[in-house]
Amino acid sequence: MAQSLQLLAQLTRDLIEAVPAAGRWERSAFLRQLKDQHAAGGGLIVEAHREGAGGLALCAARASLMDAILKQVWEHAVRAEEPSAPGGGEGPSCALLAIGGYGRGELSPASDIDLLFVLPKRSAGVSRFVRAVLYLLWDAGLTIGHSARTIAECLRIARDDYQSETSMLEHRLVAGSRAVQADFSRRFGSHLERLGKSSHLKRRLAERAERYRSWDPSVYVQEPNVKESAGGLRDFQSVLWLSRAFGAKGFDDIAKRGWIPGEECRGAREAYDFLLRLRAQLHILAGAKNDMLTFDAQAEAAPALGYEDTESALAGENMMRDYFMRARSLHTFCRDFFEVLEDQLRQRRWVNRRPRLEPIEGGLALQEFHTLVLQDGGEAVLGRPQGLMGVFEAQYRFGCRLSPELRAFVRRNLDTVDERFRTSAEVRESFFRILQGKAGVARVLHEMHALGLLGRYIPEFEPLTCFVQYDHYHRYTADEHTLLTQASLDRLAYTKELPLQSLAHIHRDMERTHILRLALLFHDIGKARGPRHVHKSAAALPEIIPRLGIPADEGRVIEFLVVNHMEMCYTAERRDLEDPALVERFAEKVGTAEQLQMLYLLTYADVTSVAPGIWNEWRGMLHQELFRKTLRLLESGEALHRRRQTDEVSGQVILEARAAASRVEGDLIRRHVEGMPERYRAGTPPQEILRHIQLGQKLEAGGLSCVVDVTHRRRLGNTLLTLVCRDRLGLFAMIAGTLAAFDLSILDAKVYTRADGLVVDSFQVVDAEDKVAADPGTWERFRGVMDDLLAGRSSLDEVLGGNRRFLRLKQRVHFDLPTVVGFDLMASEDATVLEVITPDRHGLLARIARALADEGVSISRAKISTEGPRAVDAFYVTDAGGRKIEDAARLRELCDLLTSLLGEGSPQSVVA
Repeated sequence: MAQSLQLLAQLTRDLIEAVPAAGRWERSAFLRQLKDQHAAGGGLIVEAHREGAGGLALCAARASLMDAILKQVWEHAVRAEEPSAPGGGEGPSCALLAIGGYGRGELSPASDIDLLFVLPKRSAGVSRFVRAVLYLLWDAGLTIGHSARTIAECLRIARDDYQSETSMLEHRLVAGSRAVQADFSRRFGSHLERLGKSSHLKRRLAERAERYRSWDPSVYVQEPNVKESAGGLRDFQSVLWLSRAFGAKGFDDIAKRGWIPGEECRGAREAYDFLLRLRAQLHILAGAKNDMLTFDAQAEAAPALGYEDTESALAGENMMRDYFMRARSLHTFCRDFFEVLEDQLRQRRWVNRRPRLEPIEGGLALQEFHTLVLQDGGEAVLGRPQGLMGVFEAQYRFGCRLSPELRAFVRRNLDTVDERFRTSAEVRESFFRILQGKAGVARVLHEMHALGLLGRYIPEFEPLTCFVQYDHYHRYTADEHTLLTQASLDRLAYTKELPLQSLAHIHRDMERTHILRLALLFHDIGKARGPRHVHKSAAALPEIIPRLGIPADEGRVIEFLVVNHMEMCYTAERRDLEDPALVERFAEKVGTAEQLQMLYLLTYADVTSVAPGIWNEWRGMLHQELFRKTLRLLESGEALHRRRQTDEVSGQVILEARAAASRVEGDLIRRHVEGMPERYRAGTPPQEILRHIQLGQKLEAGGLSCVVDVTHRRRLGNTLLTLVCRDRLGLFAMIAGTLAAFDLSILDAKVYTRADGLVVDSFQVVDAEDKVAADPGTWERFRGVMDDLLAGRSSLDEVLGGNRRFLRLKQRVHFDLPTVVGFDLMASEDATVLEVITPDRHGLLARIARALADEGVSISRAKISTEGPRAVDAFYVTDAGGRKIEDAARLRELCDLLTSLLGEGSPQSVVA
């Protein structure tokens, strides 16, 4: 035992021994003594924690200390009310109960002290006494949660409010009348019995489901709540509460009743102890109640708990890996316990009937059509060629769950997964039959991973277990992210979402689904090996593929998908899809329609599984556009974008004008189309070209400095801004800066300059909530500001100066995000791509565009994307004359300039 814990135990004993004398103290002296003792106890708790005391021991010690303090307060109040009362008396007919976590005997350093004054009936004397106790506690500086109720009121509230019932479930007497406490316990127990076990179970399941929805159903969230998240303290406590309702006397009774094997119970208690210790560290760091393991809290807590940086991981990452291992244990323990009680209740409905067992091959049976169980102790399972893999193939085939006994059997026999098992053709075929499925696969793989079989079968996957990714982008651990990609594929099998139907059809029609699922399993296995995970993932494949007996042709497809798993996302979101040469190069790299389809599905599954909401309609539209253009090129064997002749485009616009009864003349249409660049003719629909001509007419006729047109595209979730004006250097910076001043974010930008100097700028924007910017007043003010800027009546500095958030970070950054600026000469034939990766901030585009304009560089188009708090922007730039910049030295100068401008002391690099 830690020395400080021993001192704390002695302090508690001293306080208990002094209870009879507490009433003889003068009030102010008693309060001073109480404050001193409480402060001393708090200091010893912190010291005990630093000395390595376990979470359960620490919480129990603080609860005992608080018991002693409350006993003294009770005694002092009794003697104040009845000076002649003997020392140590019960006082008025009232019981002071500890409830909630305190009632359980667990108090973390800043946990709530929940008290319930139980009264047989209300009376003025008892109410006065309760107030006296509370005043003493408040004057002593103690923060408590309290209520004073009669037994009847407690029962009524328990019936109406499930949370209150849960809190009262764990009650114990601290001071006062034992008779009142016994009466309360008896009547509350009767209340629990009347509810029935089935009702208790349903309410606990509903409470757990609601809690998971509020936080996240995954255990492996990078910033979890150590109490409320899946696998947190609340899961363990739910087991305690439910076991009490089912008649258990304590935690040890769970194993004695055969609900959960003793080994798993011990593992769950150890995990609970770890989480309590971690929670204590959070409370001590914050000096208050705090259960959130934010990135900042992780960085502070890890060294205090003895974790250190290693070559492959930071101290916080090592701590979080331990946390997730424990949280997974608690989550599994809770799930198994709930399932066992569900089965018990089903069996009790048919008292005279044994559970229905339907034998299936290999020593397994299906119980009640929903649970897979062992039939002969497991000898037949191990005797089959596919061994343990047959258990999971059966789970997939029947869509069932595994019984707790079967899970324990798998864990006990993991040593059978040896080199012979890994190279077995029967095991491989069984595994591939699972992976070939269209839905329900992720559930099986999750179970395989949780029980340890997946990592044993594919040893390269094991290092990903609970591997933490400190990158501000991924919400989950590396293994959970990988398994969620499988779940994303599963959902496509039955989704009814209209934007996903193209992906869903591809998934349903795919013949070699197991190849795609293998690529998803392997695509991130290099992350646990350090930076440049794509190369390290690919480097592991030459050993994995032969060992699993994967045919050479399938192995080549898997290798292609792993090596290029980021290529489609990179191309769709960071490059101009209207560039025919870009699509042709992408099609050449992809090679076949099947590989394109698999890469499309893999990209969707990978991006979707990063975090909820990452894949949206806008992102989906970009990927679908790239997929369709590339597929058309691969299937036709011809260039996707043949040069569209001026006459052809002009003819289509003229037909559009006639259909719209427009007065735009054919000669004007031809001159406009002829004066625009080829990419404008290739990528702009006829109706938009007609609209641009009409806006140009309005500009010339009205003598305006610019014309602004706004279209709200609610299905895509953005607003299309079209601005027509005369060309000038720095125009992009003006527009971007004005949009930033109105808290509007740019998703995509295209700038087209006609031969006579007319500019058609097209921006896709969203408001501060990433929604359609539909406020008409905002656009009226935007028009006015742009008119003033173009007319020289105001400057960009004045416009940006009115926005207090200009250049402030959009999201808090918890660790270094380097600024990387690079250039790409191969991405476009008519422009050079400057790519900027830097912490996202308000007005970032305006700052970049202004710096480039000052250097005589013009932006012709921009691709804007974000990855968490990081902006990833690509700018297609030319010189002032509209020519591609090909001088490498000049490009490095521009990169250095932007790196210096945006770096602000963070790590920086320039990439060519």
